[in-house]
Amino acid sequence: TTTTELWKVVRPIPVTRVPEYLKPLQSDYFGYALGFRTYNYKQYKVIGHGGALKGFVSQIAMVPELNLGITVLTNQSNTAAYWAIIYQVLDYYMGFKPFDWITAHKRQQDSTLASTLDARRKFSKSHDSLSKPSLPLEKYTGVYEDKLMGEVMIAKETTGMVMRFSNSFQFVADLEHYQYNTFLAKFRDREFSANAYLSFNLGATGSIESAKLQVLEPGSQMDFDDMELKPVQRKKMDTTELKNKILAELDKHPEGNFAIAYKDLGNGQTLFLNERAVFHAASTMKTPVLIETYKQAAAGKFRITDPILIKNEFKSIVDGSLYSLSAEDDTEYDLYEKLNSKLSIYEVLHRMITRSSNLATNLIIDLVGADKANATMRLLGAKDIQVLRGVEDDKAFEKGLNNTTTAYDLMIIMEALATGKVVSESASKEMIRILMDQQFHEKISKKLPPEVKVASKTGSIIAVSHDSGIIYLPDGRKYVLVLLSKGVRDLDDVNNTLANVSRLIYDYMIQQ
Repeated sequence: TTTTELWKVVRPIPVTRVPEYLKPLQSDYFGYALGFRTYNYKQYKVIGHGGALKGFVSQIAMVPELNLGITVLTNQSNTAAYWAIIYQVLDYYMGFKPFDWITAHKRQQDSTLASTLDARRKFSKSHDSLSKPSLPLEKYTGVYEDKLMGEVMIAKETTGMVMRFSNSFQFVADLEHYQYNTFLAKFRDREFSANAYLSFNLGATGSIESAKLQVLEPGSQMDFDDMELKPVQRKKMDTTELKNKILAELDKHPEGNFAIAYKDLGNGQTLFLNERAVFHAASTMKTPVLIETYKQAAAGKFRITDPILIKNEFKSIVDGSLYSLSAEDDTEYDLYEKLNSKLSIYEVLHRMITRSSNLATNLIIDLVGADKANATMRLLGAKDIQVLRGVEDDKAFEKGLNNTTTAYDLMIIMEALATGKVVSESASKEMIRILMDQQFHEKISKKLPPEVKVASKTGSIIAVSHDSGIIYLPDGRKYVLVLLSKGVRDLDDVNNTLANVSRLIYDYMIQQ
């Protein structure tokens, strides 16, 4: 049953007519199954797939009806080599008359090479280096779609024009104008070992009707011949529609309470939901502690590189009694193995933010003072956030003395960092670099493309899950997003919802 499902075609692919010299190869169906390709060779169903790294190629073919499996491993990137072997073996076990597969595949290879070289010669011969694009570059940007490859985004970024395939993150190409409405696409992943030409077709009105991507490198494994990109005309989402989509996402958790604060740092546009509601801060309070440390370092109280003693003994804010933290309840255990040794303040700060180390947090709070961090937040304009104490102060917890925050205040703090207004521009950049090293990516950054950079601080305790950060888009724009939640005990479930909300905000940003 399992293999039946794995080998069932889920994405049919149109069957093309093979040349006469490869006639025995003609199949009646072809398509993608779950992790495999499925096709027929004469009356037999064949399951197969391949893989390639530089200098290593593999291809398999399985015939369930014959209980037959074939594996070819080679250093030849040329497909003719392994297909000739596979079909030679298939013919033998299927009892078919021998066929000269080597000659047939060599003929196909020579034909492909000749047509590629001919196309490249024609392309080069017609090259007009003095020509200009028919349209302003901005007119070529937007979202395009191919039935098989899915969405392709072309955008002006800080490095120039860039093409990105939404369903294949490794397909990223820088676009350079070649001639008229054709651009040279230079793929950043040099494993592709080939550039391509992206040509736009304009209609009678001068608008883009389609685009084709053509590879003119002999022997390239990249093939976009069947791809036709069509521009996607979408109605732009406004903030009302965005908010309705977010509310629909949050409605999946009727038992939960949520707060959202979003701000586009380019045009100042905002979106709020319960932004002034007070939540347990969890580990989001570690960002104010980070800021206070850099502030005191700038004032000359110590240097970020100074050593600090690693200890596990802290005073409760209730009565000054001593308490210790448990490694089992912390997200970072390595620091407990360094007790009574010294690490730099920077190293401890880095662990506090990137690994959310509670022990590191208490060490830094002992150094700078929670009250001082609180006062600095007021100076930044964050009026409601409360940084009262270190972590696991049970006596304080029992008396309701907790670190609390609002989505609005965390937005204020992140905006100040993003605009270089915390301590100094250089100090803000250093803190952002630490936030970018974040090791927890299950919320804001989870469903964003890898080229989007996020500087963030998460936080979670029982039935509480937050994230707060600065999101940097490839085109140079940036925005702040704060997501707070409480009341949902299944953290994996609520984290997925928060990730969906983050993606909605991102989708809204890129269509602006």
